[in-house]
Amino acid sequence: MAPKVMTNVGLWLGGHALAGVSNQVAFDFSADELDATTWNDDGRSYLLGGKTPRVEFTGFYDPETHGALMALQDLNGGIVSIAPDGQAAGSLIYAFPTQIASLSRGAQWGELLGAELSAVAAKGATLIRGVIGQINPNLTATGAGAVQNLGALPAGKTLFAGLHVFSAGGTNPSVTMSVQSAAASGFASPTTRLTLPAMNAVGSVWGTPVKGPVGTDAFWRVNLAVSGTSPAFSVLAFLAIQ
Repeated sequence: MAPKVMTNVGLWLGGHALAGVSNQVAFDFSADELDATTWNDDGRSYLLGGKTPRVEFTGFYDPETHGALMALQDLNGGIVSIAPDGQAAGSLIYAFPTQIASLSRGAQWGELLGAELSAVAAKGATLIRGVIGQINPNLTATGAGAVQNLGALPAGKTLFAGLHVFSAGGTNPSVTMSVQSAAASGFASPTTRLTLPAMNAVGSVWGTPVKGPVGTDAFWRVNLAVSGTSPAFSVLAFLAIQ
């Protein structure tokens, strides 16, 4: 496999897009190594315990972005999402609910002020590997995202979904994300499988997971229902079956 040149990586945390203020990202998913060695073993034996996703962003300090995140340190930082292969509907995305573990800034004379941010999984959080269902910097009306062929939701699998809201304008704006499925890509008779709480401000929301088995539909899409007077949102929605 040839080395991968990393460009156009999507980085989001809560209601903030970090790609414009970051130039390094480190993503780790590890499990505790529990020593299960007994007298009957000829060598060390281990079982894997608790699993913890962690992400670290390094880049340049932005007062608006990092200032807002600093206020959330040690608290729920929202959803962290990483898209390593581009920022379009259908692109691969990793995501999980987080807690902000640390946020620091510093520089030497004559350098740009740098920032480092570390986030770990929130209690009970699950790391998901899914796809971007819809990304829109100017969402003003209800609409569905691109159709994704994710396969059926059988027993032993779970449907996950989340929504980032980066800006919200208008009078009493509201956006509600739902995940729909259908037997065919034309979505002649879609069925709503999951609906997330409505959002009316900057932030993020993680939907309540839906466990299979749920029907036999193989095609899925995100639908964003918008209401209010002259509403305008900047959003990113994702979904996964795993």
